[in-house]
Amino acid sequence: MGMLKICKLIATGTTGQVINEKTQLKVQRMASGSVGGDQMIGAEFAQDRLDCVIFLRYPFNFTSS
Repeated sequence: MGMLKICKLIATGTTGQVINEKTQLKVQRMASGSVGGDQMIGAEFAQDRLDCVIFLRYPFNFTSS
């Protein structure tokens, strides 16, 4: 996790919330994926504003608690 502390992190809404709650890493949260957050991150990548993209997969019935 040490290397991630020096990176600018962005994520879709719920994923960003979970990452922040579980790791205390600072995460810029975009919209939820279901309302365009994935596309917002894709646009950042297309404009060469991101160095890396990591996809996390979890069940649709996931809750952050």
